[in-house]
Order: sequence, then structure tokens, then C-alpha cells
Amino acid sequence: MPYWYKNNPSFGRIIVLRTILALTIILSAFTDILASHIVGGQLTYRYLGNNRYEIKLVVRRDCIHGSDTVPFDNPAIIGVFYNDEDKEKAFRVGNDGTFRFQRMNDDTLFERIDTICPSGYTPVCVHQSTYIDTVFIPFDERGYLLVYQRCCRNKTLDNIEQPAQTGMTLIANVTPLANNSPQFGDFPPIYTCLGAPFTFGHAATDPDGSGDSLVYSLYTPYQGKTFDDPAGRPDTPPYTQLLWKTGNGLGNLNGSLLAIDPVSGLIQLMPNTPGQYLVGICVSDYRGGKLLSTVYRDFEINVVACGTMPTAAFTLSSDLCDGLSIAFRNESMGGSEYLWYFDWINDRSLRSQMRDPAFIYSKPGTYQVALIVKNLSCIDTAFLNVTVIDPQLDANFKFEVSCDSVASLKLEDLSSARYSILEHWWTVSAPQGTIQITGGDTTLFFKERGKYEIFLRIKDEFGCADSIKRSLEIPLIDIEFNGDEHQLCIGDSVRLVKSSKPGLSYNWQPTEGLDLSDPSNPLARPSKTTTYRVTISEGPCSLEAAILVVVRNNVNLLLTGDSVSCDGYVTLRASSDSTNIFKWSKAPDFHNILSSDSVFSTRISENTRFYVMAGDSTECQDTASILVKYRKVELKFQKEYSLCAGDSVQITVQTASPNDSVRIRWNDHPILHGDKNQKAIWAYPVHAGVYWLVFTAWDENNCSITDSIKLVSIDHPIPEIKIANECGSLEVGYSTNALGRILWDFGDGVGSSTSQSGKYLYLKPGKYTIRVKSDTICQRFAEQVVIVVDLKIQLSDSLFLCPGDTVALNPGGNPKLLYTWSPPEGLSDVHSHNPLCNTDISRWYYVTVRDPDYPDSCAAMDSVYVLVAPALFANAGRDTILCAKGSLQITGIAHPPDVKYSWCTLEGKLLADGPVLKIDIEASGEYILKVYDAYGCSASDTMHIELYELKGSITGPDVVCLGDTVRLAAQTEPYGSYTYEWQPGAIILGDLHDSTILAIISGETRFSVTIANAEGCVWTFYHTVELSDPASELQVSVDPDIVVVGQETQLTATYKPGWHYNWEPKDGSLNNDTIYNPIARPLKTTRYTVTVTDENGCTATADGQVSVQTCPDAVFLPNAFSPNGDSKNDELCIRSRAGTLARVELIIHSRWGEQVFTTTDPTFCWDGTFKNKKLSPDVFGYLLKFSCLEQEQHVKIGNITLLK
Repeated sequence: MPYWYKNNPSFGRIIVLRTILALTIILSAFTDILASHIVGGQLTYRYLGNNRYEIKLVVRRDCIHGSDTVPFDNPAIIGVFYNDEDKEKAFRVGNDGTFRFQRMNDDTLFERIDTICPSGYTPVCVHQSTYIDTVFIPFDERGYLLVYQRCCRNKTLDNIEQPAQTGMTLIANVTPLANNSPQFGDFPPIYTCLGAPFTFGHAATDPDGSGDSLVYSLYTPYQGKTFDDPAGRPDTPPYTQLLWKTGNGLGNLNGSLLAIDPVSGLIQLMPNTPGQYLVGICVSDYRGGKLLSTVYRDFEINVVACGTMPTAAFTLSSDLCDGLSIAFRNESMGGSEYLWYFDWINDRSLRSQMRDPAFIYSKPGTYQVALIVKNLSCIDTAFLNVTVIDPQLDANFKFEVSCDSVASLKLEDLSSARYSILEHWWTVSAPQGTIQITGGDTTLFFKERGKYEIFLRIKDEFGCADSIKRSLEIPLIDIEFNGDEHQLCIGDSVRLVKSSKPGLSYNWQPTEGLDLSDPSNPLARPSKTTTYRVTISEGPCSLEAAILVVVRNNVNLLLTGDSVSCDGYVTLRASSDSTNIFKWSKAPDFHNILSSDSVFSTRISENTRFYVMAGDSTECQDTASILVKYRKVELKFQKEYSLCAGDSVQITVQTASPNDSVRIRWNDHPILHGDKNQKAIWAYPVHAGVYWLVFTAWDENNCSITDSIKLVSIDHPIPEIKIANECGSLEVGYSTNALGRILWDFGDGVGSSTSQSGKYLYLKPGKYTIRVKSDTICQRFAEQVVIVVDLKIQLSDSLFLCPGDTVALNPGGNPKLLYTWSPPEGLSDVHSHNPLCNTDISRWYYVTVRDPDYPDSCAAMDSVYVLVAPALFANAGRDTILCAKGSLQITGIAHPPDVKYSWCTLEGKLLADGPVLKIDIEASGEYILKVYDAYGCSASDTMHIELYELKGSITGPDVVCLGDTVRLAAQTEPYGSYTYEWQPGAIILGDLHDSTILAIISGETRFSVTIANAEGCVWTFYHTVELSDPASELQVSVDPDIVVVGQETQLTATYKPGWHYNWEPKDGSLNNDTIYNPIARPLKTTRYTVTVTDENGCTATADGQVSVQTCPDAVFLPNAFSPNGDSKNDELCIRSRAGTLARVELIIHSRWGEQVFTTTDPTFCWDGTFKNKKLSPDVFGYLLKFSCLEQEQHVKIGNITLLK
């Protein structure tokens, strides 16, 4: 038995409750570690402006080991000390140097890694409490230390000495620069797995922006307080760091190395030893290379052996009807070992460790099956109730067949089962189709012999089914004869049976005239009239029949006539010595009668067979046929030919069908040459004209035809062509005197034309054969060879050359051509297609150009004149260095002086058109003097001016809130050594000569900073800071300010785009607490306060009160009115605030109880009349029923005095 379930009969329950039991075991030892509870924490702050700070303390404790006897501090005491060498108590801060924070909340973090099953671990439940408060800390150039202390740490820690006697100290130092401390994110997980890489990012955020840099490191946490004095006011610094156990250290967790990235804050650990370890990290805030503050965090890491939590699941792979044998399909995931219990409740000895087992139960019943899946220490269990039955179904039947006039099949059910059989299905597959019936025993009748298949299927009360199938042959004799009597002419035969059925026993009598090679279907050909009798039998069935065959003599028939027709006319004759009745037809079955005469004449156009029948239906008719061949001579030939005089053509006559054979004879004609008895003959007309050629054709039946062919002969001369080409051009001109259709081929495989004349441009030089085709009736050709070369020369008439420069003589030259230049003086290459010329005197240059691929072709010549200008010089002056921007005048010099001057930048921008340049220097740069002579030659010189310019600015907020401190910084580029002086000095805190200042403003203020360098340059920059005070504009109105319960009122705060609104209280009475004008429906008198935050993050508050009346207080009925027509108090009306009343009923009666007025309309008033008459002054009683929005009914009863 495996160790993990041995001696554990309640294993399933343990799996379900394993977490609760584990906690129970751990909690049982709480008395030993009563004060052992601190897990870690951190202390941070945010600067809110005007010396106000938000301080946040997070303390984490072990809620299992610490139990409820070691609660969180409430209040938590934070000590404040000056951050100088003495570290004295800051007694002027807070309450004698302390702040006391009430606990805000605490969360229970009972962590478990998803899909991970720690093995044999002690759970850690972490309570995390948060303390947040806003405090005032006055400015002090020494800064402060904020300190929180608590004892003691977890006794179960493995890497520090005496953890149960060691406390925790959390520190945050507040700088005098109104800085924010870095803000940590979430704490890391409580657990990590042994042997698995552990990483966690402790990256903090810096509320001061990107100007600061954060550096992360490990640190040894400080001790704080003792076991005997675990809490209270923090001790005065300095503090002692705790002691690591041997084999442990700052980055060593019992042999596992721990590291942190100083830039990102990412810690990395490969744990190789289980245990509980304390880790300390800190983040330091630097600005400009100076340390501002450091924030500390310590926490615990629990290293445990982990396995993957498996998932147990299974189904049945067998069917309920399979009986006592049940097969199981394991669908578990993540398991390595399996244990099955097939009767979990009654008999746990029935088990298996196979993955997919099968089990045979001893008897039917319902069993609870359990599957326990294990992966290392991780276990999961699945249960399934399985119903087992033993159907013992056995389908069976017997049958009995009887053969009379029809076959009967009797079926008797012999099936058996353990449970009730509820359904029977019979299916009989017979030759004539399938029969389906239900029920028990049955009898069926059939009229056809053949193979029958019987299928029985039964089903019991559980839906289980069984079936059986059997086959049998039914020997039913069903023979169909061709008739009882047949009339035959002598020599004819007849089949006696219509449908043959071999395999039966046949006995035919007599046998004369019978072909019994197939007794099931004999062929009768008697020579005289005969009655045939047959007995057919198979098994117990038999059949007897008799058939009469009457035999008669035939009629004699003679058919004569021509078997060949050349012209399509046919005449046939029929004769007989025993009948004068005849029928003619082209169909052998005579379905279409053509004639009933003895002589038949007709016309055909193809080979045709004719049939004739002698005698009528009472006689033994005789038939004959004859094939008449149609032998009209049919030829295939061309009726007309056209050709040029002097040409020859072969004329051919062929038969229309390749199977026909003909003889041809051509009539004599002078243009015909060759054998006149051939189908093909040559014609050669020497002269133009029209010729008729006559011939006669005979076939093998001596049928003939005479016909003629027309031949037209015309004159057509050979064309002339003319080709023209200009030397060096790829274009040729062409023309011809050709007749008819013209087609030019220019010999390059590309070009063609059908024009009489034109021009053609070749794509490349070459030797081409130009051919023209003249096509009328015949074709004539002419051709001519032409060589074309591309010798394009595009020289300028003249080129200008400045002294010392070079000029290309032929920039568009073709390097594939052969050039020869002269004279050679001053040229780079006399055979170059584009030589460079560098000459000091003016001269002519000549060139001859040829195509080297076609040396016998023509050559092209051209020339160019090169003109050389006099020498030219320019002087811009010496380079200059400036310390400030300003105007500068520069005068350029040139030789010879009679030139054109211009000044420009390196980018080519024109600055001046003369020798003098006046310019405002805005940046360092080069200024180029260019001079041009009358020939267009130029010379240039460059002056460099170096300007030392400071790009500076003041960075800081454009808007601050009332009471906030302004931080401004001077930014300089390029980097260097500068001095600073800030104004206005009266509101600046600290040194006026630092690059960064702090200030407090009371209104819009313009700051300036003057910056100077060692060269004496001075710059001044400005920055304006506006003051935002939304409180000066914020107001709240309430309309109406008095309502009843359930009635709405409109709250309206001053609206400004960009403001965000937050209304209090959040008791559900507001329809929206984040808009400027919510609707309120208070249940009681409420003062609503709105806090606005403007686009600069500045806040302000204002409030308005809504008074809530009860329904009776809000509804009023006057006790007197005077309906005297003076328009004053003439009507008695129910008075209430608009929208107050939901339902009302007013009844007014006289002193004698008579009802004088009633209404259910709250706006309807009584005018003092009754039955359209004014009543006299008197006292009346009233009953007023009403309900407001809360729907509760109220009643008022009283008196009304009617006055005049």
C-alpha cells in the first residue's frame, strides 16, 4: 500500500478539509510564540505643499503566529528626530516630537499560489494594516527622521539570530527641499517554490518627476524595541542592525544568492533551501548627484517545496447494459499516481492503481466510486455514483414454414431476460421487400420463393437490448408460362416458359420437338401440332400444366428487281403461287407500309434496303428483302482557280467518299499538261485570260457525270523598292510600286508596314535586309540590304572654361562609338567619347565618329570652340570670435576688382549682393564671399565667426495652488561653469545663487535668473508663476432649500470647464456625486459639501444645506378666508410646496354636518359657495386626508371661519 494513503480510512474528508486542519495544527502552538508576529513594513511620505505632508505607514504581521493577543498598534506612534549629527528629538513637531496615527484598515492576506501545492509547509497568514494622516512639519534646514518601531519578529525566521527577541525599525528621512519620498508598489508574494526562479519588481515611483534618479539596494534591517518593551515611542537614534545567522547575510539566504538590480529594483533569487527568510531593501532618491532621501522596506519570503495541484476527474467508458463489468476512463490532469475505490462506502478493499481500470461487480446495485489523484504531495479526489445492473438478455426464436397455395411462416419468441422485456421488434427481409412488426409470436404469408432473413430485437425495462438474426429458404413454386396455346408456322419455335427458374425439378411430356438443354425454359419446334405437359416440383411443393402448340405450312414468295440505281429510280416485283397479298416497307417489322401492290416503284438518294411480306395474318407469312445501292457519282473539287500568268497550279478532282472509286477523263486543252485520265492534272496558263476545263467521271457501276472548272489568269510584275538613309541616323525612308496588298518586313524581327511608302526607325544599329511582298492573286517579292548606324553628335558651338577648371567636350557621347579628337593638346583622351579639356588658351577641337561594329559604314564629324577666361581671386577676411550676438560689417576684396560680389551661407542662402556684408550674428557660422567675372568664372573665400551663445530657461510650474511651495530650476546649454542670481529675493527660500530655488508666492509672480560665465557674458531669463485659488470662485446654491421626504432639490456649484467635483455625504441621496449640479433627495436635513479640483490640481470646498420637513409640516390649510370679491383671500386653498402632495382629499361641512365642498385636486380652491350660492359668514369643519411622496397617509381635522 502506498505510504500516502496507508492507515487513513477517512482520506477523502482529509482532502476536503486539509486547509482547515493545517491551520488548526499551527494555531495549537500559539502559546510558544505569543509575541512573535512582525512580518515587515515600510514608511513613506508625500509633500502636499505649505509644509503639509501625507505620511503613510504600512505594518505587516503574522495573523497565525501572532494570534489576536498581539494586535496592531492603535494608535501607531511615529517619532520625529532632527536629521543632523545629534539626532535629537524634534520636540516642536507634532506632540512633543511624535505623531499618533489611528489605524485606517487591515487586510488579511492568506496566500496560496494558484495550481501550486506546497509540501508540508506551515501556512503564513499576513495581516496588513495601513496608517495614513496629513501632518504639519515646519521647515528646518537640518531635515527630519521619521521613525516607527515594533517588536518582535516571527520566531520561525531561519536567517536571523533570536527573531523572537528582535524588533523592527522603519525610517524615512524628510529633506529641507520639500521633497517627496519614493513610493513603493505592492509587496512581493509570501511564498515561492524551492528550486524555481523567483523575481519581483520593487520599482518605486517618484512624485517629483523625471528630474530625480532612484537607486535600489539590499540593506540589513534595524532592530527596534524589545520583547519586554515591544511598542510605544521610538527610541532615539542611532539604531543597531540585526544579526544574521551563520551562513546567511545581506544577499545570502542560507546558500541561496539574492540580488537586486540598482536601476530597476528587480530582485532575483534561485532558492535551494526551504525556510522562512527576512529580506530588506531600500531605495535612495538622488538629484543632481546628491542624496535627498532613503526609504526602507523589509518583508519575509517563505521558500517551500511545491508540486502542481492535480485535477481528479473520470467518466465511464462502458455502458449501463454491459452488465457487471464496468470500464472507467481517467480524465484527470497533472497526476502521477492514481488510487481507485470501486465501493467507497461499503468495501474499500475493492481498489486499483491502474490509470484506466475495469472492474467486475459481484451483483447489481448502486456504488460510490472514488478516484484519488496524487502529484508529489498534492492530492485531489473525485467521486461518481455508478449504477450496476445484470440484464442477462438473450434474444431467441424458432420458426415453422408450410407450403400450400401460398407459403406461411410462423415465428415463436423464445427470448429470456433478468428484467421485464418491454419491446419486441421483428424485421423480415423478403424478396418482395422488408416487413417490420412488433409484439410476440406472429404468422406471416408469402407468395414468392427465395431467401428470407429474420431479425428479432428485444429491449428490457432499463433500455438494454439484444438481437438475433437467422436466414431460411422458402421453396414457393411460382412459374409463369408464355401462354396455354401457341400458333406456329412450320420451322418456327417458341419458348414455353416466360420466366426461367432453374433449380426446380421439371418433367416434360412428350419430348419430341423440345430442346431440353434448359428444362426450366425449353424451346419447342414441333413438326406437327402437339400438346406438351409438365410437372414442376421442389420439396413438398409441385405444379402441373399443359400447353398446346399448333403447326401450319408457310406461303411461297419470289422477289425480283435492280440492285443498283445510278439516278435514284427503283422498281421491284413480288410474286407467289399461294397468295396475292403483299406489303412493302423499309422496316423489318413493317411498322410503316409503303405499298400493297405486287410491283413497287420509288426514288432513293442513298443505299436502301426494302422488305416485302407475302400473305395475311391467317397464313404463315413469308418475307424477303433486297439492298438497292444508290450509285450517283458524287465528286469534291474546287470550282474556280485564280493565278498569275506564267504560274502553274495542280487541279484535283476527288470522290465525296473515300470508299468510292471513279475514273476521270479530262477534255483536251492547251494549258493542261500530263495524263488526261488522272484525278490530278497540272494547268499552266502562259497568258492572262479565263479558261474552262471540262472532265467526265465514271464509278464502278458505270454511273457517270460531266462537269467543268473555271481558271482565271492575270498579269503581276515584280515590285521595285527604294530605301533612303541619312548617315548616323537609325531612321530609313522606304517606297515601292508594288500592287495589291503590301507587306514590308524591315529585317529586325520587330517592324512591319502595309503602307506604299513611309519611314521606319530601327531600335539599334545593324545590317538589315528590307523585304516587300506584293500580294494580289499571286505574290511577288523584292528586297534590299541597308546598314544603319547611330552616330548622334550633340556638341555645343562653344564652351567656356575658367582658368584651372576642366570642361567635358561631349557630355552626351556614346561610349560604344569610336571617336577621334584633334588637336590632342589639353585633352585627357583623344579617343574618349567625352574627353576632359584643361587648356590655358582658347582653341577649336574637331571630332570624327564611327560605329566600330560596322567599319564600312559612314562617319560623322563635328567641332567645338573652347574659350578660356582670365584668372580671378577673392579674400573674405580673417576668422572672428564673438561673445555675444550683434551686428557685423565685412568688406570683401577681389582681383581684378571689376567683378560681381555676393555673400552667402554654407547652405547657399544669399546674404548680400555687394562686397560689403552687414549681418546680425545669431549663431556661429561660416560666411562665404563669392566673386564672378564677366565670363561667369568665380572664386570664393570663407570667414568663420564663432558665437558663444547660452541656451537657457527656467523650468518649474506655471501654476501652483495657494500655500504651495514653488520649485524653479535654471537650465543651461551648453554645460559649463556659471554663476546665478535670482529675483525677487524677498520671497525666495535659501540661497539666491543656487541653480535651483524654492519660493512661496501670494499672487502672480515673475521670477528672473541672471547667469554669467567666465568670459563675462551675461544672460537673463524669466518665468511667470500664476496662483490658483478655486475657493475664491466656488459657491453652492440649493433650490429649493426646504423639501419633504422623497422630494428632489437641485444642488448647483459654480461651474468651470476643467473642474472636477466630489460631493459629500455619499449616503445615496445624490443621483451623481461627481457633477457640478446633482439632484438630491435627502431623507433628513443634510448639509452637502462639494470639493472641487481644478485643472492644476488645486482644491476648494463649499457647502449648502437642504432642510427636510415632515409631510404634515409641509401641508397647511388656512383657518379663515373672506370671499368678498376684493381679490384678497377670496378663496380657501391647500397650501404646500410644489411637488409635495401625492394624493389629497378635502371635505368641508357645515355646523350641522352637511357637506358643502369636497375635492381631490390639490390645486382646486373653495370660493365659499354651495350649490352656486354664496354662503353667509359662519364656522365650518374640515377633514383633510393627504399623503406626500412617501405615500404614508396623514389626516388633519379643524375649523374654518368664512368672513366677509
